[in-house]
Amino acid sequence: TAPATPAPELQAVGPPSAPAPTRAEGVRVTTRAGTATIRWFEIYLGQLGVERIDTARSIGKGFRGMPAFALGTDSALEFDLHGEWIAGLAGGEVRLQGGFVFRTPTQAFDLRDLGLRVRPGLDPRIDFVDSKGRSFVYGDKLMYELVDQGRSFRIRSMDLNMGEALAHGLGVPELAGATIGEMHWLAGIVDAPAFAW
Repeated sequence: TAPATPAPELQAVGPPSAPAPTRAEGVRVTTRAGTATIRWFEIYLGQLGVERIDTARSIGKGFRGMPAFALGTDSALEFDLHGEWIAGLAGGEVRLQGGFVFRTPTQAFDLRDLGLRVRPGLDPRIDFVDSKGRSFVYGDKLMYELVDQGRSFRIRSMDLNMGEALAHGLGVPELAGATIGEMHWLAGIVDAPAFAW
């Protein structure tokens, strides 16, 4: 998908949802649980003052050796199917179990146990939201597909970008929206439609 529309992250982000599809538009499908792998561009972050990135509760190495994390069993991502093709993300929230802490000489940014909230639309984005509703990081430019004969949903590429809250915290507000990492995601589909694969 295309880059997401810029939006302020300094205030709390609520969980939106797209209208249900009509019969002609397809069917809404939900994922449950899953795993995610995340890689940060550490050299670039180091130039912005992040001296260390601590990893918490990784379940091992995932895609291309990146740290992998479980998604909570109550996690649910909604997307619309038109035949065998994904028409777009519709909403939902996924809970990342574990995560990272960005440490600078004077402060720390806690990116553990974040809620990943979908902002649907033509240019969808996924906000990584902390317990106070702040989004320090968001994902866009999603490349997604059905795998495992239609029983699983995979995001095989998603850019992770610096939100306004993180950019202001690091003293570089002009760099809000800069790409600082990438994410991959795999989750099973609840009641997956039967296709003739």
